[in-house]
Order: sequence, then C-alpha cells, then structure tokens
Amino acid sequence: MKFVYRELIIKSTIYRIYEVANVPKQFRSLYTPNDNSCILANAEGYRFLCNLLVVVANIKIDNSIFLVFDESKECEQFHEYYLGAEFHKNIMISNYRYSHISKKQLSQLLDMRKYTKGRLVKLEIPKYNFDKLYHWNFKNKLTVRNYSKWIMLSSDFDGYLYMAREANSFTDIEDDPEEYFAHAHLSFLTNQEDKLDLRYFYQG
Repeated sequence: MKFVYRELIIKSTIYRIYEVANVPKQFRSLYTPNDNSCILANAEGYRFLCNLLVVVANIKIDNSIFLVFDESKECEQFHEYYLGAEFHKNIMISNYRYSHISKKQLSQLLDMRKYTKGRLVKLEIPKYNFDKLYHWNFKNKLTVRNYSKWIMLSSDFDGYLYMAREANSFTDIEDDPEEYFAHAHLSFLTNQEDKLDLRYFYQG
C-alpha cells in the first residue's frame, strides 16, 4: 500500500505522517449533528479501508499518524439523507498504544505538511485471519472525535482488526446504486454509543 511519508517535529517530538496515496473515489465520510460519523463506500472502497486498517494495526512505532484525504465526488443524495451533516470529511487514524495527538497538534502538523516535501513509500499489507478475533477484547477500544474537516480515529491492534473485519464484509457486494441496506454499527467499540458507522454506498 502506497503512502506519502513525512517526518514532522513539534517540540522535539518526531511525528511520522503517512498520507494515503490513491484514495478511491467511492470512499467518503461525513459527520452528522447527532455526533455520529459515517464512512460510505462500495466494495472497492471497503477493500481499501480493510487493507489500511490492517496496516495501521500492525504499525508499532511511536507517533505514527495516517491521513486519508477525501477525493470523492459531490453527491446531492446525501443532503437529503443526512440533513445538516458535514460532508467530505478527511480521516486521521492513530494507534493510542503508540501515538497521542490532540486537535491542536493535528492542526500544527497539517500546517507544517504544506511546506515539507514527502517521499513515496510502500508498506506491506499483512495477512490476517479474522476468525481469530474475540469480541470480549473490544470494549471501549475506539475513540471518535470531530475536528474541522477531520474525523479523528484512535484505537489499538484489536480495535482496528475488528474494524477491518467489518469493512471486509462489504467487499463482495457488486456495484449497485440501489443498495442502501448493508451497514455496520461499531458501537461495540465505543461503549455502546453510536459514534461510527460503516454503510455501503455506490455512486453511479
């Protein structure tokens, strides 16, 4: 999986920034007035998300931050389905076992990113058997925060693998603009609060 990599420094701390290259056009996210975030994608988009989350889960280096910039097209339907929502959100992903980042730090890193040239790197996508996941490991594993144009996700190895498994469940659905039912609530990871949902959507 390809990323644009940068090392940025705030107060002597090195942040390793992995900006995802080639984000699918059918991958998008939004934030609703009910403090709920939602990722919408077709099979290709969820295959991308599954691979990304497996990569993130296996990175065990301090202050590694993954950035996913929205590249999706405008979709008028969303304005009817999600009244008052914030559309075209970017996503920041970190592992709280190794990385702690505040909204202020994210803002600083995004400003520094504009003036720091990155280099293209490739990270291998580890193979994992999702049947090895056990539900009792996942309680309170995910924090979801909304900040400006960003949805900030923070979890750990188990949490991201659980999310990857849920994303993987959408990867066999054929492109169908009439398919609206397939979805997953990740409230099991957020103390039963509905903070992040995965929903199938294909924009024809």
